Amino acid sequence: MYIQRIHIENCWYNPLFTQEGVFINKINKDLLILNPETLNFLKELKIDSSYFKVQDKYLFSKHNNKTELINLNNFEIIKEVDNLNILPSCIEKNTVFSNFMDKVIKYDFKNNNIEFSLQSKAGKFIIKFNNIVCFDEHNLGNLNNNTVIGFNCDNGNTLWRTNIEEIGSFQENGVNYKGEIKKLIGVYNNLLILSLNTKIIALSISHGNLIWENDIVRYPFLYNDKLYVLSDYLIEIDALNGKLIKKEEVTDLTKNKISVEPNRFTVTDEYIYFVQTDPPLVGVLEIKSLKLLWFHSLPRSDYAHQYFLVDAPVVYGNFLTVLDSNNTLHIFEKEN
Repeated sequence: MYIQRIHIENCWYNPLFTQEGVFINKINKDLLILNPETLNFLKELKIDSSYFKVQDKYLFSKHNNKTELINLNNFEIIKEVDNLNILPSCIEKNTVFSNFMDKVIKYDFKNNNIEFSLQSKAGKFIIKFNNIVCFDEHNLGNLNNNTVIGFNCDNGNTLWRTNIEEIGSFQENGVNYKGEIKKLIGVYNNLLILSLNTKIIALSISHGNLIWENDIVRYPFLYNDKLYVLSDYLIEIDALNGKLIKKEEVTDLTKNKISVEPNRFTVTDEYIYFVQTDPPLVGVLEIKSLKLLWFHSLPRSDYAHQYFLVDAPVVYGNFLTVLDSNNTLHIFEKEN
């Protein structure tokens, strides 16, 4: 089903595919850019960290402690800004919602101007939907991120604050625990879907109130109008109301003794692409038939205690990529 095209050593993360290029982080802080159709070399840039954003044919990256805005047509630096933290951030045209010092700001790159700032710092995410920007408040005195804030993107007025501690609270072995945000799952139909300690919740982006909750421990994958959970079973959940659609045993996985890693699979219209840690492999499952269509063994780590330390496979057009625990990026191409 897939053949290996190339492999690239000393990579940090899976690549970012866009129409402008394939962006690959190297351990030596080089950002390698390839043609997204041919995988031919385009450019190599120096960056300070693994964090960068691509939006509207512009690259936002950090170099020499400055955030740089780079034109991807000619790779020229358009602007440089001190102290702007591009992750977590939300970029729309020339406007950036980002951490700056200990605040969330709206920054106009074109006019080099901070339009407004909030007296809070974002933790894991900043995300915009319509005219509302949401982020999880990072309390410097508390490593947990337990409050989500929604504000008007035009004037910075806070619209709502939702405390996650009570919504996600649970008891285990007689001990009470507070809710904590583990991961942003995504946005669907005015719903902000979050993974907490022991459940998945959906908040209204307009008002911040709880719309639904589902007791799933594993991180789901949001694709179109469904949440998918893959283990020995494929679970589908309606993203609009959190209700179970179906749960089916994936006998091809159990028959082949394959164990899919939580949060390390990718869903498309027809297929689920997944990784397993021990032994390391990448595989493809057909959603409709639940048949295992293809898998490929990957090298074991050079370190006995280390298996997969990376994210889910990335799928773009005919390309499938996965990063093994030796930091080697494998790029496969679909056979005709």
